Parts: sequence; C-alpha cells; structure tokens
Amino acid sequence: MCPVSEAVPHTPIPDRSASARIGRAFGLFSALLTAPALLAQADSRDVGEGLTVRVDCARQHVYVGERVELTLHIEVVAARWGGQILDEVTMLRGLSPLNFGPFPVGPPARTRVLSTADADALPVYAYEWDATILVRHTDALRFDDIAVELTSPSTDGNVALRAGSAATTIKVLPVPQRGRPRNYSGAVGVFAMQVSASSTDVRVGDPIQMTINVFGDGPVETLPPPNLTADEELVHSFRLPEGPLAGEFVDSIRRFVLTIRARHENVEQIPALLYPYFDPVEERFIIARSEPIAIRVRPAVTTVYPFRDRALSGPPFETRAAVLLRNTPDVSPTAVAVVTLLPPLAFLGVWAALALRTRGFALAALILLSIGGLATAARAQVIEPLSSKRRAEVLTAAVQGLQLADDAVARGDDPRPHLQQAAAGFRALRDAGLRNAGLEFNLGQLYRRLEQPGLAMLHLLRAQRMAPLDSRVRQGLDELRNSAAISSVGRGTPVESGASALLQLGLPPHARFRVLCGCATLTWTAMFIWLRWRRRAVLTIGLCGLVATLVCASSLAWQIYRESCHPSAVVVGCPTLLRASRANTHPATPEEHLPPGTEVYVHEQRGDWFAVTTRGGRSGWLRHTAIQQVRPSTADYSSY
Repeated sequence: MCPVSEAVPHTPIPDRSASARIGRAFGLFSALLTAPALLAQADSRDVGEGLTVRVDCARQHVYVGERVELTLHIEVVAARWGGQILDEVTMLRGLSPLNFGPFPVGPPARTRVLSTADADALPVYAYEWDATILVRHTDALRFDDIAVELTSPSTDGNVALRAGSAATTIKVLPVPQRGRPRNYSGAVGVFAMQVSASSTDVRVGDPIQMTINVFGDGPVETLPPPNLTADEELVHSFRLPEGPLAGEFVDSIRRFVLTIRARHENVEQIPALLYPYFDPVEERFIIARSEPIAIRVRPAVTTVYPFRDRALSGPPFETRAAVLLRNTPDVSPTAVAVVTLLPPLAFLGVWAALALRTRGFALAALILLSIGGLATAARAQVIEPLSSKRRAEVLTAAVQGLQLADDAVARGDDPRPHLQQAAAGFRALRDAGLRNAGLEFNLGQLYRRLEQPGLAMLHLLRAQRMAPLDSRVRQGLDELRNSAAISSVGRGTPVESGASALLQLGLPPHARFRVLCGCATLTWTAMFIWLRWRRRAVLTIGLCGLVATLVCASSLAWQIYRESCHPSAVVVGCPTLLRASRANTHPATPEEHLPPGTEVYVHEQRGDWFAVTTRGGRSGWLRHTAIQQVRPSTADYSSY
C-alpha cells in the first residue's frame, strides 16, 4: 500500500454534551455519507500522539473508467480513565465523522492494535474503512474534505481532537489511443466473455438468440456492449440488429441478448467474438475471446415472401424531390371559357368603340379583359396546407420507406410494412393538395406491390392523364392490364384509346391549357396591334394564333365534356358483381364478376348506382361504392 495522505495536528476544542457524542459515535451510525465528488487523493498531517488520518491507494495514477479501491486509516492513541487504559471499542465510540467522503459511515472493516517500541507507551488503535469508486473523468482525485473528530476523557475533563486531510492529488489519465483495437468499446479492467446460442440447426433467415455474458474484475454493471459491427466475419455471415445493444446486470455478470440471422447456407459457425479491454495495472489492451459455436444452416424456405418477383418487377419509382413536390392543378371549364371567349369579346368591343369613336367603351372593354384575367389567375392559386419544410420531411420519409422495402426484399424479408410507410407518405402529400404524375405513379406502383390492383390501376390512370407520353406509366399500366385477374374480364379498347390520345395532342390538360393561354395572348395582342396599324403581317400572326387557340380550346373542351358525360372509372376493393338492373337480388353469373382494377365507362348515375360499360363491351350496373373515377371531383382536385 502506498500512503497518499498524512496526519493533521489536532487542537483541543470545548467539550460537547454526552448526548451529542453518543449520537455521533460510530457504533450508532448506519447511514452512508458520500463526498460531493468522488475524485480525491488526500494526505493527512501528523497530529502527534492523539489522532492520525490517512487515505491509502494501491496506485499512484489511475485511468478513466477504472474502479479504484481506497482505504481510510484512522489511528487513535488510547486514553486513560480512572487509572485504566480504554480499549479500542470504547475509543471508537468517541470517534465522530465530520465528513467521510466516499467511505461508508459505520463500523470499520478492520480494527488493529499497533505495537509500540516503548512498553510504557499508550497503545495505538488503528481503524480501517474500505471504499471503491469509479473514475469517470480526467480530473485529479482529491480527498481534502475528509475530517473526523475524537472525544476522549482526560484529567481535565473530556477533550475533543479534530483531524482533517490536506489536498494532494492522484493523477487520472485517459485511456491511451496508441494500440487501441478498432473494436474497442471502452471497457477498463480485466474481463472474460462467454457466448451461447438458442439454436444450432436453422434455416437461412431464421432467428438465433445469442446471449453474451461478460464478467471479471472491474465495473461490470456499467460495461458497454461489444462492438459487433466491427467483426467482418460476423457481419458477412449474419444479419445483426440495428442500434446499440441493451444489457442487464445479473449475478455479477453483464448480459447482452440479441437476435441474429444467417445470411446464407454456407455459414458453419458463429465465430469467436472479441471483447477488447484496457488493463489499468499492466497498462495495455487485451482482447477477451469467446469460443466459436458450430451451427448447421439449411437453405431458406422459398415462400419467405411469396410476392418477391412482383415486388422487384416494374419500372423504377420516381424519387426526385423537384418532380414529386411540383403541383399540377387540373383545368376547369370556367378557365377554358374565360381564356377562349373573353379576349375576342374585348376585341370586338374595342373595335366597335374605335369605329364609333367612343373611347370610354374601349376602356371599359379593356378593363373587362383585365378583370377576367385576374379572376382566372385567382382561381389558379392552390391552397397548400403543409409548409415547404414539412412537405420535404414527409417526402424524405416516404422515399426512405421505398429504400427499406428494396433492402427487405433483397434479404428475403416481407417488405410490406415499408411499402405501407411509403404509401402513407405519398398519400399525405396528395391530401395536402399536391398533384403531379410522379406522385400518382408512385402510389400506383406501391399499391401494385401491395396487391391492391384496384387502387394501383386508379393511380396509374391518373398518372397517365397527367403525363400521357411517360414510358414508365405506360409500362406500369401494360403490366397491370396483362395480369391474370384483370385480363380475365375481356380484352377490349382501353379507356384511353389511340383516338383519345390524338385529340389530346399528346399533352396533359394543364400543358394544353398553358399552350392555350400563350396562343390567346399572342393572338389578341397581335389583333389589338392590327387595330392600330393595320399591317398584313400582324394580321397573319393573329389569325395563325387564332387557329392554334381554337385547336387547343377544342381539345380541352372535348376532354372536359367527355370526362363529364362519360367519365372513366376503376373498380376498387373486392370483386364486384356487374348486374343487369339496380337491384341486389338480380342473379349474376361468374362471368359478371369484375375484379379490382377493371376499367369502365360511367354512362349514367341513378341514386347509388352507376350504369357502366367495361373494356370488353359488357354493360350493367354497379354500386357507387365499388368504383372511383379517374378524374377526381372539383373538391378533390385544385383547378385553374
């Protein structure tokens, strides 16, 4: 033992009452006093013959994370009373702790009578208390606040002696970086490790519960978990849980329980695990090793995820934020009418006013044109309940769900929870008012992978309506239409036929509306200029623009009329009966069952029933809850 404290001289202080002394006597103390900081090294100065205090430590310097054992020595010179020498028990009763720091207040761990060279000298009683502290940071250990008091009888009455410690330091060092193993996790002490597995005969992907027990000399109850991700052989052979391991302290053992899964059938053993630790006595790093565990891994059952091929098939998802956060509002009949009819009316009014030399009428016509344009622009404003930051966060979570689903499929796990997470994110963006082909395409592909062909067909048709020339949308629709369930209802002309695509000029409604606005602006700007200068070239430009304006307006008007009178719809949900009349009691043959994803035209609505025609040409009645229209209602879609 190396002394790290020295004695302190004592001074007599006034006597205390007997009750106060007894209340502080060691024999009656059971509480545990703790110093404000368990960081100290103390010396005590020699008090002469009465009282000596010393704190001993076996080490001159310690390391962060080390458990340090300390010993508090108190030596008391025996007193005489009534001609007799008081024994060690009686002297202990007069010893009172003013501050014991990290040492427990109570009976001492050891009591000894020290021998002296002088036979006539009073005996010296030595009392020792033990304490263990955990060094948590690099501040020097100090015990300068430890103090005790001794009350002993004398010929002059009771005399109180007080001894305290002076400040000295024990140096605290950080765990060295030199020689530190790559998988070192912070253990300081001397440890060993044992590993066990719940099963040794498994298939690829089956869970194996592995128990890791770490024990030894050191702060076992606070040991960090082993760094398993740094073990290349273990990571290559097994799938490990994500995140840090949670341990428990059981019977002086630090226990970690985790679930691992074999990646392939070539795995023959759970390799020996490594647990590096730093030995503060030898001042070097040592690696504790477990024994390898032999296991047998058989091939996985092929039906781990029955929809694996479908989950991996199809065109890739749209993940670009600039595309998915772009808004594509629908076109209303009012906007087309305003852009198409208001400028020529204003032109005729100005022409008539100029012919009649009535400038006030011309000004009124221009004001009318401006008001119409402002009204159209006002209707184009889209309400976006979510902030830009929140939309970006939702999109990031949805795209992350897609990536996690792909990873799950590659591992042979069920990706449906991740696909549902992604679908919920894209639906939240759609509910917030965002409309674009990329969003609808992703929802269609997600519902296809989730085996919901009705919703998949609905969103893919909406994506085609917004982007009729997108090859990924066409590929997704072709694959879905060629599936066994949907193709069984008959092969007919698709709802979006080639003639329909021709009349739409190969452009979605919002793009044609923008072309219409540009042509109308060019046309009537040229016509108003022609009213002032009467140049043939200006008139030619105006007439050409007029033709383009009429073509775009006719295309939009035809589509709006067609979607209003005979909207396209999709059967969603469970298989639905196509009935000959609006009665649930009408018999239906198996051929009249329409599976989810069947495309239909809606011709008429009577109450809760729709008169529809399928792609194969069959007609009948469906309940309104069985289908959803491809073009959402005005309340669902923001419009110009």
